[in-house]
Amino acid sequence: MIKHLLFASMLAAAADTSGCESSESRDSAIVNKQQTHYGNVQPIPWFDWSQDRDNLIQIYKQKNESRPTHAVVRSGGTGEILWDCPSIGFPIPADTQLTNPVQVEVTTNHYGVIEQAEPNGLFTSKHTDGTYVLCVDGAGAISPQYTESKVEVFTRPIKIEDGKVVFLDQKPSMTLAPHK
Repeated sequence: MIKHLLFASMLAAAADTSGCESSESRDSAIVNKQQTHYGNVQPIPWFDWSQDRDNLIQIYKQKNESRPTHAVVRSGGTGEILWDCPSIGFPIPADTQLTNPVQVEVTTNHYGVIEQAEPNGLFTSKHTDGTYVLCVDGAGAISPQYTESKVEVFTRPIKIEDGKVVFLDQKPSMTLAPHK
């Protein structure tokens, strides 16, 4: 009987961790306190204007205008140029969608997160190597080409010399306006 009482009291002592704090929660509390301190003494800067945001807005607007580009497709392993073509716009990831691919589930205790469309109305992919390149032939016909290789797109005409991209001396199809 005494053995059982001793064993039961040892189990109760081991199970009573309400006054003990785990090392993970102590570490988390210290990190949170440190982050609060950094936020007070080194706050995130506040800007009235953003060069990066302005550049991205200009790029979005020009991408929407079907500007001429030149696509180069490279081998993922060697970087060797596999093929190139005059193109329109920028490559489109193969699993980009017109509708939201994420479903929302709302229950009493859970809210789901939904993705938001880009300004161009598409739900841009984050999960594929497949890409559509819109190549333009000599007659001006546009044909989508599918590749799973790396794609680079240039906003000015190029030529390939000795396996390297060489820019031709022509004005690019896209330029960004400097901030005034």
